[in-house]
Amino acid sequence: MGRSSSALASNREFVTHMESVGRTIAGIAPWLELGPDSTEEGKLREKYIQLTCDALANSVNPEASDYFNSTATRQLLVNSAFLIQGLLQAPTQLWGNLDTVTRERLIEQWKSTRTMKPGNNNWLLFSALVECGLKEFAGEWHFPTVEKALNSHKEWYKGDGIYGDGAGFHLDYYNSYMIHPLLLQVLKVTVKEEPSFRSFLEEEWVRFIRYAEIQERMIAPDGSYPVLGRSVSYRSAAFQVLGASALFHKLPESLEPGQVRGAMTTMLKRLFDRPGTFDPEG
Repeated sequence: MGRSSSALASNREFVTHMESVGRTIAGIAPWLELGPDSTEEGKLREKYIQLTCDALANSVNPEASDYFNSTATRQLLVNSAFLIQGLLQAPTQLWGNLDTVTRERLIEQWKSTRTMKPGNNNWLLFSALVECGLKEFAGEWHFPTVEKALNSHKEWYKGDGIYGDGAGFHLDYYNSYMIHPLLLQVLKVTVKEEPSFRSFLEEEWVRFIRYAEIQERMIAPDGSYPVLGRSVSYRSAAFQVLGASALFHKLPESLEPGQVRGAMTTMLKRLFDRPGTFDPEG
């Protein structure tokens, strides 16, 4: 699931390739946070919420066959950042449905990434989002890490927020679908503690809505969404922009929440019900 449409994924790919799991959960979290209801869509959400929580619990359970115990700090940092991004947008349906032991294990895993010295730009942002997760879910953070990342990105992201203004700025596929939503999430947590960053957040919302307008083209007329391509999980994570815009009532005028939900439901049903994505234990 995490590599590409041409790669032969093992039946453990969903959990063992943890960065892909984090990206996918980040993309679908706004939809999952709507919770279960009596509709077919709501029943599907209930099923996927349970499967996702089971998979998260297994990933930090040493007794589970899907236990993710990587010594690659980089992998832990990247995965933790994407995973926290999703948990922050589904605090009721995902974090709220995890047992106490799983929560404690995740928090300890996130703290372990502090041993890595951040690089520049994206790496600073990954570290900052982990600190935001610790703030929201453990009541603590190292704010200088967050502040450094935000100040760095404020200088790095110049131009109109889409195509940039020449050699000094370029926002590519990975940045627009992956990194920019991370930046927005860090700002949303930060402004609650440091209101001085609110103007930066408002600037980013303008850009974020423009991303949603561009991503509208990815929804087919029948409401479906193409998941084949460079990486299924990257394309799933692309829903982060559309889903977050719908969740926070910031969709562009050209889009209705129902269109986003319809496309996301179609994509997830095709992806989650694929044999091998989940085994009977989650």
